[in-house]
Amino acid sequence: MGAGDPLKPEFCPRCGAILRLEADLAVRKRCPRCGFERAVRTEPASPRVTVVRRVVLRRKSPLVWASVDLSPVRSSLRTLGEAAESLLEALGRATELLRTSLIRACEAVGMEVAMEFEEWRGGSPKDVSQSRLGYDIESRGPDGVRYIEVKAVVPGEEGRRLSFTESEYRFLVEGKRVDRARRWVYIVEVDRERLRGGYLDCCIRLYAVRADRLGPEEFSEEAGGRRSLPLGLARLQAEEWEVSPSPAVRRLLGALRELIEASAALRELRVELAKKIAGGPGSGWPDDKSLES
Repeated sequence: MGAGDPLKPEFCPRCGAILRLEADLAVRKRCPRCGFERAVRTEPASPRVTVVRRVVLRRKSPLVWASVDLSPVRSSLRTLGEAAESLLEALGRATELLRTSLIRACEAVGMEVAMEFEEWRGGSPKDVSQSRLGYDIESRGPDGVRYIEVKAVVPGEEGRRLSFTESEYRFLVEGKRVDRARRWVYIVEVDRERLRGGYLDCCIRLYAVRADRLGPEEFSEEAGGRRSLPLGLARLQAEEWEVSPSPAVRRLLGALRELIEASAALRELRVELAKKIAGGPGSGWPDDKSLES
């Protein structure tokens, strides 16, 4: 039985009902009563052609809506940039003041540790750092008098050199009125990571170096008549001690830890602000080009 016109009514050969055209691309007819199906031959559909029209606009009348004036925004950005640069300068000054406080706190820890170490050794230490004698502590102990110059190392700067004033250098190396075997350098180091982690019982090292183990050729000249000594070289000539701090030293270490944390936070803030001011890819700081876009 051949297929007929899809649009011509046809009757079901079984029950006589009119066959209904299905919606799936008109390829078959179905009887709604008994379910009989008949295939329908259809011609392939023609491809659909979409026409896109192009238009070129030409406006002859003046604009009704004026362009946005960006000058107030740019002025505000310039003011903000100037304020940011002033803030960066202020942060720089604050960083210098904080570093000065950090150095003084380290020196206080160094002096306190050296004094208590001499007491532990059985000596009677005396602070003479303000007398400008070329040393900080004069200690009378079982083995005689020790003339001690104390050097405190800022945590995190263990790779640097020890700096000596001209009077300190002359007393340690060139002085003749005191036997060099009685002249000492006490180097006090605080481990940065242990201090920040709260391990106070094992964060301090004291290195005791006798002056006669340091030759003048090991010192380098610096500006202002100062001399410097490599810290690593001094360690090699020293007696090393691990110091468990007293309550007084613990209080100083607490203040030192706060200064270290504040210094790190301030340094990160300065770096981020400098990146914003400098601009560049990924800085997030707006400029005229970003506004125009």
